[in-house]
Order: sequence, then C-alpha cells, then structure tokens
Amino acid sequence: MTVYLICYAASFLLSVSGHDTASGLGLIAAACWLYLEDRKKRRDPLTLRGLFALSFVGGEGLALLKLSRVSGVWTAQAWLSFLLAFVVFWAVYELVTRRKERESVPGTDAASCGHFGIFLSIAGLSAVVFLAFVFEAAVLGYIPFFVRGVPHAYAAFHVKGVHYFTVSAVLLPAMAVIWFLTEKRRRLLWDLPVALSAGMGFLIPILCASRSQMLFSILLTVLVYAGMSGKQLSPIWVGAAGVLCAGLFALLTVVRGHDSAYLNAVFEMKNADTPVFISQPYMYIINNYENFNFLTRHLRFHTMGAKGLFPLWTFTGLKNRYWFLTCWGNMYVKAELTTTTIIYDAWYDFGLPGVCAFQAALAAAAAQVGRAAVHGRNPFIYLLYGQFALYMILSFFTTWFSLPITWFYFGVTGIAMAMVYLLDKGAGKKLIGRFRRKKQ
Repeated sequence: MTVYLICYAASFLLSVSGHDTASGLGLIAAACWLYLEDRKKRRDPLTLRGLFALSFVGGEGLALLKLSRVSGVWTAQAWLSFLLAFVVFWAVYELVTRRKERESVPGTDAASCGHFGIFLSIAGLSAVVFLAFVFEAAVLGYIPFFVRGVPHAYAAFHVKGVHYFTVSAVLLPAMAVIWFLTEKRRRLLWDLPVALSAGMGFLIPILCASRSQMLFSILLTVLVYAGMSGKQLSPIWVGAAGVLCAGLFALLTVVRGHDSAYLNAVFEMKNADTPVFISQPYMYIINNYENFNFLTRHLRFHTMGAKGLFPLWTFTGLKNRYWFLTCWGNMYVKAELTTTTIIYDAWYDFGLPGVCAFQAALAAAAAQVGRAAVHGRNPFIYLLYGQFALYMILSFFTTWFSLPITWFYFGVTGIAMAMVYLLDKGAGKKLIGRFRRKKQ
C-alpha cells in the first residue's frame, strides 16, 4: 500500500504538471505490482483484491496517458474518489480476510457434491433461455445478427421482463465447465445435453449481436475453469482466447454497422493513425474515468441512494409507478460513450462518503465469496466467484452492482446452488429414492 500511495502522489504531480505519459505509466506499473504482490501473498492468480487493483488502478493509469482529445483535466474530487475507492477496498478486504482466517474451518471438496442437481440446473436454465430467445425473436420479428446497417438493433431486441432470461445464456458455458469438472464419469446421455447447452450459451450473445454478453460469456467460462481446476492457465490458451474474443468482437462490430470512420470520429484519438483495434479497447477503458470526472464537475445534487437502488425499483415494479425514482439522467462526456466506472452511481448518490461506503461493502462481500470458494462444498459457488472475479476485472467498465441484470444473475446462481443443496441433502435423496422404489 505504501508503494501505491507514493506512486499515486507522483502520478498526480506529474499529471498536473503536464507529464501525461510518465503519470500514466507510473500508475500502470503500480497496478501490476499490487496484483503480483497480492497474487504471491494469496497464492491465487484470481485473487479478487489483486484483480481489482490491476483493473481499476491500471485503467486509471491508461486514462492518465490522455491519448484522446476526450480526456480532460481531472477535478480534485475525481482524484480523491479514485484514491479512496482503492484504499478502502484494499483495507476492508484485508481486515475481513484476516478475521476469517482466524476461524478454523475444515476444507471441503466441492467436486463431491450433487451431480444430479448440477445437471437439472443446466437443463432447466437452458430450456428457459431457449424459449425466451425464441419468444423475443417471434414477437419482435427479427434477430439482431441478421440485421444490417442498424447499429442499435440489439438495444431494441428487448421484450420487457423476458430479456433477463434470454441473456442468462451467458451463464450456461460456465455451468457446463462446473459439470465436466465435478462429474468424473463420462456418459454421453448426460454430457451431450450439457455440451449443447454450453454451445447455446455462446451462440445466443452472437445472435443478439451483443459484444458485452459475448465477452462476458467467454471470460466467465475461463474464470470458472481457472478457479475450479486450480491450474495455471497456459499462455497459449490465454492467447487463443484473446484472439477468439478479438475476432468475435470485430465481427459483431461489423454486424452492428460500426465502421472504422465512425469509431475514429467518436474516439477522437490525438494520433489519427491509431488503428481502430487499439483505439477501441483503449477508449472502452479510459472514457469511463472521463465520465466520472465529468460527473464530479457537473452534478448539482445527489440522489441519496435512489440511483444505486435501481435494481430494487425495477424488480418491484416501483419504477413504473413512481417516476421520480428513476428520473436521474447519466452524465457523459460524449453521447456515444455511455459506460462508467464501478463507483459512478455511489458518487451520484452520496458523493465521496458514498464511494467509501460502497467500496467497503463490496470488499467485505468479495472477501466472503473468496473464502466460500475455498471452503464451500457447493460447486456453484465457483459460478458466483467467477462473476465477482469478472466484475473486478471489468471494474473500470460500469456500475455492475447497480444493474438489475447483475442481481438477476446472482438470483439464477442462488437457485442453482439451492437445487444442488436440496438434491444432495435429504429432500433430493428422498425424492430420488421414492422414484426408484416405485419404478421397481
């Protein structure tokens, strides 16, 4: 932490004095150092605190390079918010982890738990996802992937209430990984449906022409595999996954009608010759910090929790009855650049105290999930852990925990965990035994 604070102070001084490259590179180096130190300490390449450091602090360093004219001068509130967001997360995670480590809990074997419940969870979710996608396509009369020249075809592909089930397809490949790693006996009658479900989980985001869902599906699968198998990912496989993601990302960019000229006009890179395959991921990271800075500069009043509780207003239907609960507009540097950092809504609600409180709660939850992945018996804990790891890796991207879909995914994961628990414990075993006796 001392190294980070020194690097942050140096980065601030270099930035305000106009040395953007040195400022950004220094903070990127600090992010890498923090991740490597935490990885070494936890002996885990997917340590949630280390991933958050690498993503959030590293993304901030990229933003400080100011390679685009979208980048502006950061306010003192932005600098302080980014600093405390990381410091509070790091400190609370450490405190919770140390307290839990003092509790003597015997290790358990998640791989020994309820394969029948895993299979039913995958089969049930697959059926729901397939029916929801077919319903949306039938009602709306099109599939986004086959529509040309309409950049926002996916945004319109949305039947209220049904779309949550359609996009839950992104969980299926990771759930399939859990099946193949827990069920040691290979049986075609069981393995083939699971494999087909995984394929559907990759296919539906592509048919929806959703780059974010496609990346979510691939990354979550990789994270669950890495976390559950305990194996170091081969650089070859990481490279292959990166090439696959880049290729699919480019394909969906073309499908959505975003050509290079349009993207370059939006990104406003200072070097006009920067290739779009570099400028696009760069802008997907740095504009989030610029949007946060824009918020601190222009917000006139805080929403006192109303914005962060948007998932509650959505699932209870209150947003349709009380307009004032969701009338808060977002503030962006450019209308086309609509992503934000993970702390955007926390600051929107309460300012700097909101950022600190949110990060403290997030760190405590992350530490608990990390511990559960080590000691838990339910294999679907890795699906929850994988989601947390993904949100940490993409902490620069959006306000994950203010999105209804995030909590919907948590709900689906919770149902799957409950199904495994019930079928592994008394209720499931009694039901299966009764069925077998009747069959005999």
